[in-house]
Parts: sequence; structure tokens; C-alpha cells
Amino acid sequence: MACIPEECGQTWKLVRRNPHGCQSDIAMLSPGNDTRLNLLLFMADMHAERYKAALKTAKSVKGEESPLLDFTVFNARFNAQKDVKKAETDDSRDADDNSPGEGNYCPKTFDRADGFPGAVKADSALAPVERDALLAARLVLRCKEHEGTLAKAAQAATTPSGKAFADYLEAAKLFWAGDYNGAADAFTRLTNAENPWVRQTALYMLARVALQRAQKGFFDEYGDVKNGWKADKKLTGATEAALDAYLKAYPTGLYAASAQGLKRRVFWLEGRPDKLAREYGRLLAVDEGERNIDDVTLAQEIDDKLFWFPFEPGLNHPAPRWEFLSTSPALLAVFDLRRMREARNGPLTRPDLEAQKRAFAGNTALYEYLLAAHAFYVEKKPDEVLSLIPDEAGQTSFSYFEFSRQMLRGLALEAVKDESSLDFWMRMLPGATLPFQRPALELAIALHHERAGTVDKVFDADSPVRYPYLRQILLLNVADAALLRRQATNKNASRRERDKALFTLLSKEALHGRSPAGSHATDFLRDAALVPHDAPVDDGSAVMADGAVHTVDDKADEHPVPLGLFLRPIGGEFRCPSMIEVQRRLAKDPNDPRTLLCVADFVRLNVNVLFLWTPPVPWREFNMAHGESVPGADTLGGGPSRFPGGPHGRMAVYQAVLANPKADRDSKAYALYRSVRCYAPGGNNDCGGEDAPKALRKAWFWRLKKDYPASRWAKELKFYW
Repeated sequence: MACIPEECGQTWKLVRRNPHGCQSDIAMLSPGNDTRLNLLLFMADMHAERYKAALKTAKSVKGEESPLLDFTVFNARFNAQKDVKKAETDDSRDADDNSPGEGNYCPKTFDRADGFPGAVKADSALAPVERDALLAARLVLRCKEHEGTLAKAAQAATTPSGKAFADYLEAAKLFWAGDYNGAADAFTRLTNAENPWVRQTALYMLARVALQRAQKGFFDEYGDVKNGWKADKKLTGATEAALDAYLKAYPTGLYAASAQGLKRRVFWLEGRPDKLAREYGRLLAVDEGERNIDDVTLAQEIDDKLFWFPFEPGLNHPAPRWEFLSTSPALLAVFDLRRMREARNGPLTRPDLEAQKRAFAGNTALYEYLLAAHAFYVEKKPDEVLSLIPDEAGQTSFSYFEFSRQMLRGLALEAVKDESSLDFWMRMLPGATLPFQRPALELAIALHHERAGTVDKVFDADSPVRYPYLRQILLLNVADAALLRRQATNKNASRRERDKALFTLLSKEALHGRSPAGSHATDFLRDAALVPHDAPVDDGSAVMADGAVHTVDDKADEHPVPLGLFLRPIGGEFRCPSMIEVQRRLAKDPNDPRTLLCVADFVRLNVNVLFLWTPPVPWREFNMAHGESVPGADTLGGGPSRFPGGPHGRMAVYQAVLANPKADRDSKAYALYRSVRCYAPGGNNDCGGEDAPKALRKAWFWRLKKDYPASRWAKELKFYW
């Protein structure tokens, strides 16, 4: 658990100035999005035909798409991740990682990216014995047994081509051993070789040698940049010159894309964000098939190397100013959105943004969007958004940028409480044809109905809100008993939604109003009649095994809703009957101590199942017990609950039993025992209510020992934490 991020839950909201949670981005340009997703949204528009074509062969989507995603989910939806065409040899492929010498492996076959075997087989001047010896030596070049095989290849090489290939293998061996002087000398001699593959590859490898020299000592043992490391400008200059020499000699050569890509490494080492940004801007506009880096990797690299590198401890580079990005409006826009977050040095100011106007010449719509985003997210002036972005909700289709503009206008309409906001969202629906656009609108509509107090409309037969989680969050957190009962018996709803509505209804009827007294027992007994006698019971362990406590619905077919939980005996130390029998007793006496303790045990013994079988927003009943926060006012499910009665808290039950003069000795002893154990094993309260100081816990402990010494609870309790 120590490795789990502090905040890694989905956040069901549209207005987010800062990133939050896992897979909580929206398919609209936003400061709260992962920078990499914002970059992919731009690339999807720049290369719209390829992205649309990819959808035709993309993997089918099971059920409805979620409005929440991250950049990897976005990419997977288009199935755009494919093998990138590379023409690099084994000798160069890993050389831009930590150290060539760390890449030792012993392949059983040739790598398809290795051009050496093909070049050897294509050279008709080679004798068969030379060819066989060279191929055998190449196959074990990076194995421990390579020395003898290399020697045999050198001995077998009698023709000029054979000797050139053998010398190439020797140079490659020196390269991987980290002998860059020896490798440079060997590759230099090979730049005049008769074989064209050897000649070209040797020139390329000279640049790789120069790069290894330039970044020597750059990485620590974990692959991170060493603190205080600074590039030697002579070495980086020599690397750039070597790369340019190759590109000049072979502008469309085998390694042209790789050589051009390695120049980015040089610019990064030197701390040249201007050159780096210019190259990234060029790559954004180039289609994926024309570069040796796919869209997702490019987005990742830009985020790492351009937007974040000023903060890396080992690189004392100045923070990139917007002027460096002015050659690429897309890069500048993504950078500006990132600066609209609550940064340490303050967010992007309006004067800073206005100074960029000339950089967006010819791209007025993008500049206006940035002004509108700044007005909305930073200045909190939604009225300005409405004046900057006209109403174009009725389009037949939206690019991701067009969709972002209209979504921002819709959010501004909601912020000023415009009566036309719902109609605006509805008019956008027909044009929301690209992946993740319609789900975002469904979230907007669900949020609108929750704030307007019209949650029931989300569940009407003609409701556009289809995504199950959106509906279930409202059922769980906001719905009253009548709506839950309606959906539990609604034949037009999915079986899963009916079961979850019933599970939520029975859980709330059983637990609400128990802090410390009150009862929905009569309602519970009536609604429990809807539970089939053979309803499943699931302890949640199969879901917990992979830690997916917030993604139960991803495994919907594997894990039926455990309605049988209400039918089976509760058990525990008090040997409690089923919840149905408990509710029968509460209907007769809502304050019966032993029965209330059984309700508390129902929660204690089934807390994982109860917690797991909820939408990603945690139950209010278990917020304090699990350290979770109630959904915020701008988050779906954050509105006031319409279900009567307060949430359940076990501590309140225990204290009520202790204060009840009619409670029997065994009940009071158990209440003391459980009150103390609420703080086991680390002193943290998992029973709800205000925390009891250690002195009070100590008092409970000794009261149990002194007043009820013969009880099993007094004998078992050894600590008060």
C-alpha cells in the first residue's frame, strides 16, 4: 500500500483547473487535463483522416464509453499504437539509454530491425564461408561467447566486403564495451568501405559514438539525471555536427529519421528549448508514418523534455519562455493551459497571454479559446467566455478543438445559471461523433440535472445519459427512496442497474438513521421482498485481489451484485441473525441495544463488500471510516442527498448503548470493547465520528476491565492503542 498514490480516484467533474486522480481527464482542452492528453487532442485534429480511418479497425468498445480517460485510454480507443517503422541496428537501438554496456543479451534469432543480416546476404561478392561466419558472429555479438566467433569471422573474411563486415562487427563490439575512442577510429575507417550498407551505417554510428561521449556520466545507477551534471558544449556540438554530416550525406537514408530524432537529445542536453520546441512543432505536424516516433511517445517526450525539464535537478536550464514556443501554436497553447494551473510561481497572467497575440496570427479561434479559458479558469469570469465563444452547438460534427470551444461555452452558461444551458448541451449531442465526446456531454447533462434538482429526469426513458457509472453515482449519493425503488423495479433499466438500485436502497434503509436511533425498518422489510431467495453473496475478495476498489463495474459480468448479503446471517461474536430479522426487531424497538449492535456488526463484517459495491465516488456512510471525502459541490454526486436520515456511524451506536440504562451487561461490555478496537491497530479511527483522544480510549479500556472483568471482551482486549 505504501506505493499507492495519495489521490488516485476518478473525479466526476468537468471544471478542473488542476489535474486530479487517475483517468480523470475529459476529451476537451483544459488546464486540468494531463498535458499529454491535450497534445494528443491536437494531434487527432491535425491528422484527422488517419484517426478516423483508425476507428474503422479499432477494437470494439464494450458498452458505453466513460467520459473520464487518460492519454493511454484515448490512444487505445483509436488503436493508433502500432509498430513504428525503424531502420536501426542492434548496435544503435539502445545506445540512447543509460549505457551501451548495460544492453547485453544473447538473441536466438536476428531482430527484424537489424539490417546487418540482409546486407550480408545481399552482397554477392561474399563467399558462402564468409557469409556463414559473419552471420554466426553477428548473432552472438552481444553474448559472452562472442570472442571466438568474432575471431572465426575475421579469419574467414578474405574479400574486401568480408573484411569490411568483420571490421564493422569489431567496431560494434568496442561500442558496446564503452570503448568510444576505439569505436570511433574503427567506424571512421569504415566510412570509405566499398559495401554501401557498411559505409552508411559506419557514418551513422560515428554520430552515436559522439552522443555517448556527450552524455557520459549523465545518468546515475537508476537511470536518472545526476545532480549538477552539465553538458560539455564541445561534445554536444560534435554530436550535432556528426548527425548533420550523416543527414547531409544520406538525407533519406536508412537512419535519417533516427538521426533527426537524436538531435532532440542534443538540444535537451544543451538546454536549448528554442531548438527543441521548433523540432517538436515540426513533428506534431508530420504524420506518424513519416517519423520514427508514434503520437503517444511524442506526447510523453514533449511533456518530459520540454515542459518539465527546467525542474529536473540535474539540468540547470532556464524555464522555457513562451517565445521559444511561438513557432508552434499547438505547443504554445498546451503550455499556456498548463500555466493556468495553480503553479508555485502563480498562474499565467492576462498581460502575458495578451502579449502572445502575434504568435497566434492566422489562428484566431485558438487564441480566443485561450483567452476564454483564462477568463473562466483563472479570472473566474464566465461572462467573458460567452462574449468570446459564439454559440455553435448545432454543428453536425466537432473536431476536438471545436468541441472544446463549445464545452467551455456550456460550462460558462452553467456558471451564470443560464436557463438555456440544458438546451445547449442537448443541441451538441448529434454532433458529438468522435470518441469520448458524447460521454462528456452525458456528464454535463447529469451534473445539470443534479444541480437543478431534477435527478429523476436522468432516468427517464428518453434520457441521453447512458453511461452506467453516471446513473449509479446519482442513485447512490443523491436519489431518494422513491427513485431508488422506481429503478429497482424498472423493467426498462438494465438488470445491473436494477440490482444496484435495490442494493443501495436496502443498504440505506438498513443503515441510515442509526446514529444512534431512528428506523427505516418497515420500508426495508417491504423492499427486501424484491431480493430473490438465491441472490448471490460476494465477499469482494476477487475484486480486492487486483486492488480495483473503484472499478467494480469493469468486472460486471464476473461479479454479480451481492444482494444475498441481506439474507444470510450476520454472524460475528454476537451471533447476529440476518439483516431481515434484525430489521423485524428494530421495527418493534428501534433502540434495542443488542439489535443496534448487530447493525454495527453488519457494517463491520461487510464493510469491504459494501464499499466495493458502489460507484467510484465513495459512500457517505464510510467517508470518515475510510478517510474518503464527500464529493465536492462541483462533482457528480456532490449535491445534497434526498434520502432521509443521517449516515451510519458505528461509534455513535456504541456510545448510545453505553448511555442506555436498559442495556444489559454483555451489550455494554461489547460496546466498550468495540469502541476501543475502532482504533486498532494503528490508533486511527475507522468507526466514524470524532476521534477519541488516547486518554478517553484508556478510560474505556479500564472501565471494561474493572466493570466487566468476567466478560470475554475484557479478557480478549490487551491494548487501547
